[in-house]
Amino acid sequence: PITRTGSRGHETRVNAERMKTRTITEALVTMVLVATPAVAQPTDFGMGFSGGLVDIGGGDLSEIQVGPAVELALRYRLTNGLSFGFGTELAWPGSDVDEVITTSLTDFQFITVFLEPRYNFAKSESKVSPFIGGRISYGRLNFNVFTPGVATPFRADSDGVEYGGVAGVEIWLTEGVAVSLMGEISGLSFGDVKSPEPLPGLPENLGTGTKFGVLVGLELAFL
Repeated sequence: PITRTGSRGHETRVNAERMKTRTITEALVTMVLVATPAVAQPTDFGMGFSGGLVDIGGGDLSEIQVGPAVELALRYRLTNGLSFGFGTELAWPGSDVDEVITTSLTDFQFITVFLEPRYNFAKSESKVSPFIGGRISYGRLNFNVFTPGVATPFRADSDGVEYGGVAGVEIWLTEGVAVSLMGEISGLSFGDVKSPEPLPGLPENLGTGTKFGVLVGLELAFL
């Protein structure tokens, strides 16, 4: 009879490696499950409403000016100072068009949905809590297109992404109510311009720019 000791030895080593990998995996999963309640236990779920001014410009968007903005966000707070916000912002950037000599864009409206992780430096019992965070958004910029000799403007839009950071402070008036002051700075990148019909002088895409904002808000904690 032929004895295949080499094959059996190989199978034994493979089984041993599998058992070792399984043991390490189970240990890591156990560590994560044990640590999660202490690190990521939620302290409250809240909502925030803010209003202020934003300035979109720079790069390809230099003709756009300052305008008002409002935003609404839901926020999930954790015990370790981290929180995650999901919301929407609506802004009405200004424009300076006195007369139509060439094709001009005006009456801007910028609406975005955003995800904002944030870190609060102060302890949970502190009434004054400074914070920093990041923000990534997807949005649409709507605008009117004025052309020489055309009495009625066309409405057009362009989709884009926003990526940047925020910083500010929360001042808790009561256990569940706070006022906030926040500044934001972001980069903007827009795609193709979508219009009912091609117009002379209308850019194929809006390109890139920056956004600065200052917002004052009200924070409500539900739990």
